[in-house]
Amino acid sequence: MKKIICLFLLLFVSCAENAAESEALRDEIDKVLTSQVQSWNEGDIDGYMKYYLNSRELTFYSGGKLLSGWENIRQMYTEKYVEKEMGTLKFLGYEIEILSGDSAYVMGAWGLDMAESFKAGKFTLIMRKFEQGWRIVHDHSS
Repeated sequence: MKKIICLFLLLFVSCAENAAESEALRDEIDKVLTSQVQSWNEGDIDGYMKYYLNSRELTFYSGGKLLSGWENIRQMYTEKYVEKEMGTLKFLGYEIEILSGDSAYVMGAWGLDMAESFKAGKFTLIMRKFEQGWRIVHDHSS
């Protein structure tokens, strides 16, 4: 009986530790997303792009088109928004799902207030944790 109680307590402590670790990871990712929005709203495209993995392996899927590579994605944002109007970005809600200690996905909605219009859509991000912190490795926005 003592063994069963010990196993139960060990399992309970392990689950509590995993929940606390997952919550800490969610907080880290939330800070990344908050920083991205802040950078966008300050007109700082490099600050916004900082949280995308600076690699040719980075992918962005939107409007039926797939872009690969950090430079190509930065160029797309620059041509589409920076050279015209960036507007005010808001994440209208999102959920962070921790897959492991170094991977997660985020599903949510975005809104972009422009001078004469409002754009909105949904997004799914796949994120990985590297030495420099959490980075987006894939972005699917519609």
